[in-house]
Amino acid sequence: VFPPNTYIQSFNTTAECPPLPDIDTSASSPYSLLFQHAFSSSSIIESLSFFLLQLLSSLSSSLSGGAVNDYVCGGGEVQNVWAANPQVMEALHIPSNAIFFTADNGDGMIYNLTEKNLMPFYVNVAKNYPDVRVLVYNGDTDPGINSFIAQNWTVSMGLTEKEEWRPWTLDGCLRMGGYVTQYDGDFSFLTIRGSGHMVPQYKPEAAFEFIGKFIQNDAWQSYDPSCTTPPSSSSKR
Repeated sequence: VFPPNTYIQSFNTTAECPPLPDIDTSASSPYSLLFQHAFSSSSIIESLSFFLLQLLSSLSSSLSGGAVNDYVCGGGEVQNVWAANPQVMEALHIPSNAIFFTADNGDGMIYNLTEKNLMPFYVNVAKNYPDVRVLVYNGDTDPGINSFIAQNWTVSMGLTEKEEWRPWTLDGCLRMGGYVTQYDGDFSFLTIRGSGHMVPQYKPEAAFEFIGKFIQNDAWQSYDPSCTTPPSSSSKR
């Protein structure tokens, strides 16, 4: 039994963000006026970033606290307002008659399944294409597509394990990011601790760390139980 005012999300078991009230997007609303003020900046990127941050801040009074996943509540609602703004659409060269929407399980979309099982494809990539690196990642609090299913799928490929399951960190010390297993053929499976389905949304700092390491082909930082000061902090002294 969940306590009163508990909000359960199908993509994140630890989310604490309640539903937000409807956002007034009329020309005279505070949000529209805020957007107009944001565009006084000379940089379009700075303007859009300012608007998003300020809008999230203005919505915070209607929220019952933040979330345990290191993100600010209300991002989805703000995204919809931002994407529908004519100035944003013009800046991103989006046709004025385009409609932005978020889809769940392809609702409203036509998807024809052409491959029932992609496992042989990935096995072929791992074994025969040494220049192609593959990373499968999963938030470990995503109940919709949970990490155990993704882990079992990866193990079932039958690739030789090159580095056994181990923790990875954001600082090479104690700040946990999740766990990773690496296989021959530059094929890796990585989990993000405390993240739901949309990892960059729920764990932005951890996402930046593990994706950056993957792009740069660097090793994910290890966990050191005897560490007291992160190596990066020591090097700055």
